[in-house]
Amino acid sequence: MKREKEGFMKVCIKLTKGKAALLAAAIALIVGILAGGMSVSASMTDDNLRNGGFEEGGEGTVVPGWSLMYNLQDPAVSYSVTTEKARTGSNSLKLSDTTSAHGVALWTDPIAIIPGETYSASAWMYIDGDSFVKDGTSVPNRGSFMMRFFDDEGVKVGNDFMITHYGQSQWTSVSTGDGVAPEGAVTARLFAYISNHYQTNGAYYDDIAIEGIFPGDVTPAAQSLSIDGMGLTSVNGTYTATLSASGASSLYAVDALIHYDPSQFQYASADAADEFRNGNEVYIAVQSTEPGKLRIVATQLGEHSVNGDTAIANIRFTALATADEAMITVDKQSSVAKENADATGVITTFPSDFIHTVQIHISLSDVNDNGVVDLADLIMVARAVGTPVADGSRRLDVNGDSVIDIADLSIISLEILEGEGE
Repeated sequence: MKREKEGFMKVCIKLTKGKAALLAAAIALIVGILAGGMSVSASMTDDNLRNGGFEEGGEGTVVPGWSLMYNLQDPAVSYSVTTEKARTGSNSLKLSDTTSAHGVALWTDPIAIIPGETYSASAWMYIDGDSFVKDGTSVPNRGSFMMRFFDDEGVKVGNDFMITHYGQSQWTSVSTGDGVAPEGAVTARLFAYISNHYQTNGAYYDDIAIEGIFPGDVTPAAQSLSIDGMGLTSVNGTYTATLSASGASSLYAVDALIHYDPSQFQYASADAADEFRNGNEVYIAVQSTEPGKLRIVATQLGEHSVNGDTAIANIRFTALATADEAMITVDKQSSVAKENADATGVITTFPSDFIHTVQIHISLSDVNDNGVVDLADLIMVARAVGTPVADGSRRLDVNGDSVIDIADLSIISLEILEGEGE
């Protein structure tokens, strides 16, 4: 059973460098050494590229959101926003180059990006004309499209991601493919160009876009952290609570703060869940310096990460006293980090606590809670065999395997025969 408060997550910026540093920071957290951070709110940005469809038009050589990479050096080379052709809307960008001596290149205004994130740029291109003669050979007309990353001084960093298109007389979708923004990159620019190696009467570009995670729309390492379990246990019994992340995206490290009533539970042990291991070696450490409080730090090692709804750790408690609603809480100050946090410094925390509730009974076989395990308990379970487990019938699932069946009857029968309920 659980309670979850609604709200928006927040993102904290912490200065960590390298996955080794991230692991070292995790170990430091175990002994209580915390790094400070700055909180910002996560938001979504729909338009990271201005005038990708060229519907803002252009006057003369001015194209809003775009500029020449280098000055034109030949009247046989030109560019303009045109209504001659358009895939959508009314306009497209037209580049013309009928000389092998020079080229033409337009690039976008700088687009803010996040180092370590993956980006992909796309465009629709229409190549006018069939071919030109190069070195005595007929060569198809061509145009190119490219994505490039830059540092804070506008200097190129990393590799270029480009596509040269030579399909004639039809609109064709082209893509640069995926490119990871290298360390030190702060902006990207997209290029529509014809190099001096190619020629065409017209290379048309429309519906240019870039996809990825931008500073205004950081995807969190996880949407939430939660605790789940059977929701029932008995005094002196072992209760296993599973710490899980929902909506994980390249999740690399977790710092979970767990609270509980020490009069109801005693911490026993914890280990990494198989889903978090995902067949790889991981690191996990637990701090339990005072009753009722746990701190669990778990991190991947190397270049691994996990995605989707993922179990992180299995935490085992010993139940100490009966309770209708014993609570195990994941504190909202718990945090998660993506595998690129060493480059971005982005650490995600949460807006509210997550509370998991557990019923603690004298005996799980005493399903009617009258203090005796007898035929009345056996009949209650027998009548429910084969029915789905729901909140109202969870008490009848004696062994907690999410099925009400003969196995549950066997447990009650054994207690009756051994006289443990008397």
